Amino acid sequence: MDLKELINGKEISESSKKVYLSLLKRMEKAKFKPPMKANEKLNYVKEHVSSFENPNTRLDMLNLIIVLRNIKELSVEKLKEYRSELKQQQKAHQVSKMADAGEKLMSYVDFTKELAEAHLKDEWKKYIVNYLMMRYGVRNKDLNLSIVKTKKEMKEGENYLLLKKDKVVYIRDDYKTHKTYGKKTHEIHDNLFHEAVKKAGVGKLIGEGQISNGLRKLYINKMGEAKIFKMMIDHYYDKDEPANIKRLATDRGTSLSVVQGFYNVNAEDNPISKAMNMGSDTE
Repeated sequence: MDLKELINGKEISESSKKVYLSLLKRMEKAKFKPPMKANEKLNYVKEHVSSFENPNTRLDMLNLIIVLRNIKELSVEKLKEYRSELKQQQKAHQVSKMADAGEKLMSYVDFTKELAEAHLKDEWKKYIVNYLMMRYGVRNKDLNLSIVKTKKEMKEGENYLLLKKDKVVYIRDDYKTHKTYGKKTHEIHDNLFHEAVKKAGVGKLIGEGQISNGLRKLYINKMGEAKIFKMMIDHYYDKDEPANIKRLATDRGTSLSVVQGFYNVNAEDNPISKAMNMGSDTE
């Protein structure tokens, strides 16, 4: 049985098969043959894997070799040890990317000044979008929402801002990690936000068919959802506020371990580690 047949015969998703087959094709192009006998040939594997500059590609290549050997019930102990090394390299790479991104992020102070200015200029939709991304760490998909005044106007599986007399209720029933974290509801008691929602009026918040196109016009200083989330984590990290880091991760619908992966946080007393120790990381 050739290696393609091994992959196609494995009970995995079609998307995973496509990824594995693509990696296998790259191996063949490099004239590398995964070791499929008793000897793991660690040095031979290292030589091939290290030829790729991107740590993510290195890890993908090694994972495929381990998968293939597991199918044939061959030993993978040394390869798994090597994988642990590569994971550390990948983490260091992520930290480096985050440091580079940090230099390009607006400061929290400057961002909030721009947000306040949007309200003063009656730029209601701009204020709403950036407020929600800053306060709840939400993604673009979460902002595909409608403003309504009654629950009767709401449907399951959609996002809403429910405008009440003294508050706004933000309902998220359609977002990236919904299957894991379920429907989320946030009560917002903020007079400025309440005014912005009221002035924006009922109906779809973003009229464009492609929500990303509509949102780009509303970003503050081209700060999209990912940059705003990182800005807020930076802000709470610098202020040593683990409770707010935990709250933001929970609101967004992501795990603290994912947040931690963006930072060099080996010290046990850093704010993210503190947040993880405040309770089980199930968000």
